[in-house]
Amino acid sequence: VKVCANTYTIRDLEEKGYNAFDFKFLTFSMNYNTKMNFTFESLKTSRKSVINLRKLYLEHLNGKKDKDCENGKNDDIDMIIEECINEFEKSVLDNLNMARAISYVWKLAKYEVKDERIAKAMLRLDEIMGIDLINSDKYLNEIKEKEENININDEKYIEAQKLLEERKNAKENREYDKADILRDKISNLGFVVIDEKQGSRIERKEN
Repeated sequence: VKVCANTYTIRDLEEKGYNAFDFKFLTFSMNYNTKMNFTFESLKTSRKSVINLRKLYLEHLNGKKDKDCENGKNDDIDMIIEECINEFEKSVLDNLNMARAISYVWKLAKYEVKDERIAKAMLRLDEIMGIDLINSDKYLNEIKEKEENININDEKYIEAQKLLEERKNAKENREYDKADILRDKISNLGFVVIDEKQGSRIERKEN
């Protein structure tokens, strides 16, 4: 990768916390014969996209085919799989239009019903993408381990976790103003609160 007068190798990118898959996914956003305007901000966005795609793949992989699901919904899943595979392949053959092709990967991945058939379809598309979705669990665990190693001795992270627990108690007691104040304190420490169905967690803000 060449940026102005600077040249970066994949090893350089890895030292900054990225990997070859992040860079490869970034290249999908443009035509192969177009000069890339590389920025680390765009690479950061690509990294988030790859992580999100891995998570969605695993959600579908762990979503068993619902035998009690209405036939109509099952038919819908089969139809969207067929559509996305066909359109993906057409896009690739259309002068390697990967930006359009990837849009159908996302259409599959973000389908609201989690179904292992969609995971299998995503693997089929990954034969061309080359993101190694089949080993997503391994890559996500590696990322998690790195984050844990960073956080274990980080006083700000430890403090943010304490504040997160206080915020949880405040919300349970319907002290919403206090919960908002605690969220802001967590933010000031360099973390963002992610509220999910299974509970709240914190993520380190991107620099």
